[in-house]
Amino acid sequence: MHESFFKPIISIEKFKLAQEIINARSKQMSNDDILLYLKRKLQENGKISGFIIDQDDSGPSSSVVANRFGGLINAYKLIGYTPEIDYSFLTINKMLRLKNEELIKEIERKLIEIDVSVNDKKLVKVNKSLTFSIVVSRCRSKGNDKYQWLVRLERSLNTDFNIVVRMNSLNTKPVDYFILPSLENFEKELKIKEQNTMLFELYRFENIDFFLNMLKPTFMEAS
Repeated sequence: MHESFFKPIISIEKFKLAQEIINARSKQMSNDDILLYLKRKLQENGKISGFIIDQDDSGPSSSVVANRFGGLINAYKLIGYTPEIDYSFLTINKMLRLKNEELIKEIERKLIEIDVSVNDKKLVKVNKSLTFSIVVSRCRSKGNDKYQWLVRLERSLNTDFNIVVRMNSLNTKPVDYFILPSLENFEKELKIKEQNTMLFELYRFENIDFFLNMLKPTFMEAS
């Protein structure tokens, strides 16, 4: 978005100056000072979040707190506070990375069960030839009960297939799968909606068992 599209409420110079003042003030605060500040905000509000922190111009920004303690959740733990719901992108991403590893291991186990050899690498390599990657896509709320999944395909891996796993609205388990052949030259960044074009829906499956079974070696009897 270009700066000239909308007339700013305050000048860019004033905004940058305010940011510099906040950052300078934050640098003067020790980690203990920040934790005491967070405790005070918790006592005042009964809860604490990035939004509450950023609403107070007298203290550090939520990004400063996150940088100091390796994430907002880590800072909350140090003051004895556990949010009812964790909205931290870092925590969600960590959970999705674990889910990605879990799915890869599950797929490898299924392939081994049907006598398919698998290389244990970042991508799954079957029988030293066909390769595919697993891309776990988090569900993002767009409001009004509408959701979207953003997918970034890693072209550098040079896979034959990309298996995109769509997570549910809570990002706790898979909903369905899109098996995308690299030959189709999909965009590097995809926006998957709840309802997609009929052509794109052809790549959607409830599970990937049929795909894995296609990889099962077949033996022809000698005549």
